[in-house]
Amino acid sequence: MVPQFFVYGEDGLTLKFLKEKLEDILVKLDRSRPDDCIIYYRPSFGREKHYGEFDAIIITPKNAYLIESKWDGSNNLSSGLGRNQSLRHEILGWYQRNWRGGNDDEWNAFCDERQADFQIKFKGKYIPKTHSHGKETKLSKNLRTVLEDIGNRTVHDVLIVFYTDEKPEIHQKDFEVLSFQYQPTHGLHIELS
Repeated sequence: MVPQFFVYGEDGLTLKFLKEKLEDILVKLDRSRPDDCIIYYRPSFGREKHYGEFDAIIITPKNAYLIESKWDGSNNLSSGLGRNQSLRHEILGWYQRNWRGGNDDEWNAFCDERQADFQIKFKGKYIPKTHSHGKETKLSKNLRTVLEDIGNRTVHDVLIVFYTDEKPEIHQKDFEVLSFQYQPTHGLHIELS
């Protein structure tokens, strides 16, 4: 017997749509086939003190989509994304344009060469070395893994808005905004199939 599985809010809706309605999302993006995609759900880049978490990253054969999600239960939905959310898009875009891949030593040389400029541009944020105090850093490993998968694809910033009744009007500068309607199935929760 399979248990009923319920999710709630923008994270739950993001998971549901990625698992059950990916084709609907891809139709609005670049019409790639789901089988040709790499999906990251809530990839972490050090929480808010570093860069934070995207809600998802969808990598298709030609493009990479950095996803933020909002739902009609969010406070100030019409105001769009906060500065921390849009900043992580700027940061990952900077990495994708400036880092061309390589081993640990090449990453550390990149850190040394670009650190000061990065910290000025992103106000105290830093490029993590591969090791700190003899241990591999999670932030460096997570960044490099995702950057390798993105490669030289074109990066797009996307805001997905989930709503129940009336489609909200949201204008998010420099983001493609996609809207999807959903219906709660158990109170305010949504069942995963």
